[in-house]
Amino acid sequence: MRISMLAVVVSLLSGAVPASAGAPDVGSPAPEVTLTDLDGKPVRLSELRGKVVVLDIWATWCPPCRGMIPHEREMVARLKDKPFMLVSISLDAKKETLQEFLKKEPMPWTHIWNGQGVGIAKDWEVRSIPSIYVLDDKGVVRYKNVRGQQMEDAALTLLKGMGGARPAGNPAVSVTTGNAADTAAASAAVFKERASNYLRENKLDSALADYNEAIRFDPTDAQAYRARAGIQLHKGNYAAAVEDSSRAIRLDPNQALAFNERGAAYSYLDKYDEAIADYSAAIRRQGDNPLFYRNRGSCWFHKGEYDKAIKDLNEAIRLSPEDARAFLRRSQAHDKNGNKEGARTDYAEAVRLDPSLTKSK
Repeated sequence: MRISMLAVVVSLLSGAVPASAGAPDVGSPAPEVTLTDLDGKPVRLSELRGKVVVLDIWATWCPPCRGMIPHEREMVARLKDKPFMLVSISLDAKKETLQEFLKKEPMPWTHIWNGQGVGIAKDWEVRSIPSIYVLDDKGVVRYKNVRGQQMEDAALTLLKGMGGARPAGNPAVSVTTGNAADTAAASAAVFKERASNYLRENKLDSALADYNEAIRFDPTDAQAYRARAGIQLHKGNYAAAVEDSSRAIRLDPNQALAFNERGAAYSYLDKYDEAIADYSAAIRRQGDNPLFYRNRGSCWFHKGEYDKAIKDLNEAIRLSPEDARAFLRRSQAHDKNGNKEGARTDYAEAVRLDPSLTKSK
């Protein structure tokens, strides 16, 4: 395979982090917590009731946490007119570290500096990050440790269900009452929510079946097509992935991740010019995602355009300095260009970041 499969489907198939031992369970009210935002204003969880709330406990030094930022930014923009709120709670040791990071990385939502080993980190016994909690409008935890599209799908399901019964875990699929359009949309949302749970369990066939049903109920759901494209990629059905991601792009031309997934499918089919065009489109829409630069750099590498590959990989590494695979690919490009010292240096850094890459020499 030309590009790491994990890199291609990370936005869809990232596994959930084990839950913290002292954290509230799904189905229980989130304990009252009073936090302080960066402007010094108190933020109490109880005062956020009436909204669907995502709590993202993270730190600027955490690569998986940083990897979530582009999708979180898209999610906040898509839900800006909904009763929804994203609250990021930083466990950075110093408040200044968070403040400096936010000057460089646009994250237009509520931010809390908690610090290490105190506050919510201590009370909820947070042992791994990112730790995600999705609360319904009553302040009850309905989902834990969902990321990317799974997190957004969870929020959408709760928004559509406000005022009624709340789903938790893997709910049975049922059709709601109401007019035909509302019924179809609600049914599609339930299938998508269950598909997201199947993805967390790596049950790809079950997830694929549920996304098929979601699309049957709502054939205009661009996110469902994009999610199905990611599964098709993982299963090696590249032509189907191209078809699904193309449909997602037609329905919503601003989906950077759909362009990335179609580019990945083209890459596996050795259609590098088409892949480069799609990765470039993804970069135009979301220019701060290191994955897009790494993937385009890999395509340039396979076309023998090593200087262009190095340029893209430089940007990928600048945006994500702990991307071992970007260092590995740049090492290979340096080697092809005759820069043996650069190749050795990058290879050593790749292996330092990910010792499993020793077999990729």
